[in-house]
Amino acid sequence: MYENEQGRRLVLYVRNKLPADEAAGLRYERAGDTGVVTWSSGETGYGLAGAFSEKELLPAAQLVRAQLAL
Repeated sequence: MYENEQGRRLVLYVRNKLPADEAAGLRYERAGDTGVVTWSSGETGYGLAGAFSEKELLPAAQLVRAQLAL
């Protein structure tokens, strides 16, 4: 979890052992005040969530995804 100076939080969720057919690129969803971007790599799924708009959350997810791929 990351919290910025304004108290807005960003949380990274990780799930292992996904079925191979669930592999997907970046996908944005919103539930109430919370946005979440999900993606997978192999059998591992990721979700980056927080009270951010799609415009704010997608670039953050792209950065996290790139760092996790190293």
